[in-house]
Amino acid sequence: MLTRRDVFQQIDGFDETLSHEFAEIDLCLKMRRSGYLIVYTPFAKLYWNALARETPDFTGEAIMCERWSDVLEQDPYYNPNLARERADFAVGK
Repeated sequence: MLTRRDVFQQIDGFDETLSHEFAEIDLCLKMRRSGYLIVYTPFAKLYWNALARETPDFTGEAIMCERWSDVLEQDPYYNPNLARERADFAVGK
């Protein structure tokens, strides 16, 4: 993940109450809300040296659903042909 320092500071950076998985998504959504374009490349190789969680982060998930429910319902990056009710990317109705 790469962003300019002034943009990172403008949007108040990472939310440290969230686990790293949700903090990264939250950061991108805050940048998008501020009018910045999120660019994705499948060619980047990223490494994360954090330990994996043994249990799911339900608190972080609840915070994200409360904070971003309107955006997550209409995710412009999620293929509209795929089901939203299942996590296996099955073809929707």
